[in-house]
Amino acid sequence: MPPRYYDEGHSDYHRWNDQELVFYLRWEADTHREHRDFGQRRVEEQREYWGWRHEHQDRDRDRH
Repeated sequence: MPPRYYDEGHSDYHRWNDQELVFYLRWEADTHREHRDFGQRRVEEQREYWGWRHEHQDRDRDRH
């Protein structure tokens, strides 16, 4: 099972699967960032990603 990341700002979880990776790579491109593993990003950048991610919803995102 893919790992889950807790999105503190939105109080929900996201499964880090192939679909999430596609969104993450799109975020990196849209925000002109070099590729880096999500877990190696600063907390501020991770929060920024989750904010962007919530603006680009999909129906398969986990909510708990």
